[in-house]
Amino acid sequence: MKKTFILFAAGALLAGAACTSSDTTTDTTTDTTTETSEAATGNDMATGNKTTTTETTGAAVTITNMDDATFISTAASSNAMELQLSNMALQKATDAKVKEFAQMIVDHHTKSSQELQAAASQVGVTVSDVIMPMHQKMIDELNNYTGSGYDEKYMDLMETAHKHDIAMYEAKSMNATNPAVKDFALKSIPTLRLHYEMATNIEDTVD
Repeated sequence: MKKTFILFAAGALLAGAACTSSDTTTDTTTDTTTETSEAATGNDMATGNKTTTTETTGAAVTITNMDDATFISTAASSNAMELQLSNMALQKATDAKVKEFAQMIVDHHTKSSQELQAAASQVGVTVSDVIMPMHQKMIDELNNYTGSGYDEKYMDLMETAHKHDIAMYEAKSMNATNPAVKDFALKSIPTLRLHYEMATNIEDTVD
C-alpha cells in the first residue's frame, strides 16, 4: 500500500512539473511520504508533514507549491480517474459495501467536478477531460483484477488516491492565489477525508 502511494505521489509531481511554469524553487528535498494534516481550516499543516520533491530541468516542484492552474488540472484528472474506477466497480465488484462506496464516489465526485469547473472559470482555466498518465496507470491496474481480488484492489486504489488528494488539497487551501480555488480546496477536504477513512475501513473487511 505505502509503495503504491510513493509511486503515485512521484507521478503526481512529475505531472505537476510538466504543467507548472511559475511555481518553482531551487531547493531539492528527498522524502517521499506525505502525511495528512489534522485540520481542514487551512491555517496549519500537521506536524511532521513531508513532501516529495521531483527535480526537473534543474527546478524542484513539490506538491505544496503547485500553481492554481496545475492544481486544477491535477484535481480534474484525479476526479475523472476516481469516477471511472468507481463506475467500473459498480459493474464488477462483488461486495455490497464496496458497491455502496463506489456509488457514493460517483455521486460526490460528479458534484466535485462541477464545483471545480466553477472555480476554474474564475482563474480563466478550461478543465480538461484528459486523464493524466499517473491516473490512467491506476485504471489499468484495476483492469487486471477480478472477483474478490477486484474489490480489494479497488479499495486499495481509492485509499491511495484520496490520501494523495488530501495532501494536495490541504496545501492548496493555504497557498492558492485565487480565492475561488482556495474556497474549493477548503470545502472539499472534509469529504475527501471521509472517503479516505471509509476506503481504509472497507479495505480491511475485504482483505
